[in-house]
Amino acid sequence: MGICGSAEAAGTQQGGGNVDIPRKATNGQYQIVRTLGVGASCQVVMAKDRKTKKKYALKMLKKVDPADPGTQDNDFLFKNEIKILKQLQHPNILEYVEAYEDENFYNVVTVLCEGGELFDRVSVNSFSENDAARLTAQMLRGLKHLHDKKVSHRDLKPENFVFETKAEDSNMRLIDFGCAVQAEDSEVIKDVAGSPYYVAPEVLDSSVKRTGATWKAADMWSIGVIVFLLLHGYPPFNGETQDKIFAKITKARFKFNSHLKLSSDAKGLIKQLLVKQPEKRISAEEALAHPWIADETVAPKDALPAEVVNGIKEFSANSKLKRAVARMLVNQMSDRDKGQLMEVFKRFDKNGDGKLSGDEIADMMRFIGKKPEDAKEMLDQYDDDGSGDLDFKEFQDMHAASAEVDEKTARELFKKFDKDGNGKVDAEEIQQILNIDAKAAKVMIEEVDDNGDGEVDFEEWLKVMANQRAKK
Repeated sequence: MGICGSAEAAGTQQGGGNVDIPRKATNGQYQIVRTLGVGASCQVVMAKDRKTKKKYALKMLKKVDPADPGTQDNDFLFKNEIKILKQLQHPNILEYVEAYEDENFYNVVTVLCEGGELFDRVSVNSFSENDAARLTAQMLRGLKHLHDKKVSHRDLKPENFVFETKAEDSNMRLIDFGCAVQAEDSEVIKDVAGSPYYVAPEVLDSSVKRTGATWKAADMWSIGVIVFLLLHGYPPFNGETQDKIFAKITKARFKFNSHLKLSSDAKGLIKQLLVKQPEKRISAEEALAHPWIADETVAPKDALPAEVVNGIKEFSANSKLKRAVARMLVNQMSDRDKGQLMEVFKRFDKNGDGKLSGDEIADMMRFIGKKPEDAKEMLDQYDDDGSGDLDFKEFQDMHAASAEVDEKTARELFKKFDKDGNGKVDAEEIQQILNIDAKAAKVMIEEVDDNGDGEVDFEEWLKVMANQRAKK
């Protein structure tokens, strides 16, 4: 999920209120089957209707808790997301079912998409420029419907495009409208949203007055990044740290790989999408009329080089691994540890604004026994909205991804995963413990399996837990 600004900043524009939400008991209509994804203050699960046995996706957003700054905007975000989803009816957009509250959560029920994410469809043997064009057409059709409704998604990325089924001709749908806004073209939206790699340069520039029209253009920039990535195997604006990535995005200068034989039409569309000035960027409607999209015979059907496809898979697997490891570490924290984490955040949030500045992060680093000079690097990596500080959600992500454990704790965790006690953790054991599908478990194994035996031994496990793995 992307990082969204506060409801306080955006509330007057988005109008998240005036949504009638029925109340239901927690153990009512839906039975949770398994977890699909976890965020700082919400989770998405597969849920089954107890009467019809039909399965749905259920997004569970924590109710506002005064003791948890990360939940302060959730009431607004919940109502805003429902208001938007109810207006959207398109085969390439997530289908809304209903919403309700229970004692602990705001709940949004949608049709379940089980066909995997965008990058899961990339095949080493057959993925072509033509395939990329057809997938892009689906993205653009859904986005045009959004923009026609005066809605901007504001967090377009490959993970937010998923397929309904595993069938080859399955529809691809846009999901996760937690950061979406609805506004007139001239209406100013004060908050920020987006994800590293895909965020537009105007979003990173605090001097820009971002309107409804600007945010539509920012969506189109994100589409350009995704198309570039599909055809190259790496993003157009890359870097070792988030700070370097954002610096490249701000300059908006990129190069096509001269070794790849991409069509002039593909390059032409990307150039019209990755334009620094948002007002000069092509719209969704105009992109759909571009020859590379409109004429199915224009994009070559020859398979893209293996280096492109392997690059896509590696890029996708790396991000999935980081999320999986972070979730695992958070889930292993005791209530006492979680309380201490909150206290650390509050202790160094000197002005009580729910954010940590660079200086406050340096103080925090000293407190937890780390080098204060590492504060800037931590800020660069985890300041997802480019605001120059960390809110509590970003702080949680930082802690989860950077936390190190000693060998004793790592071994205790390892034993929990090593169910058969053979000294190794395999994909099936990871699948059972993390409650994820077999493919996701296999990807996680491949990323940490340094010796290539298809399993994770304790030495490999310890490197992950202690953040000592070298990049492959």
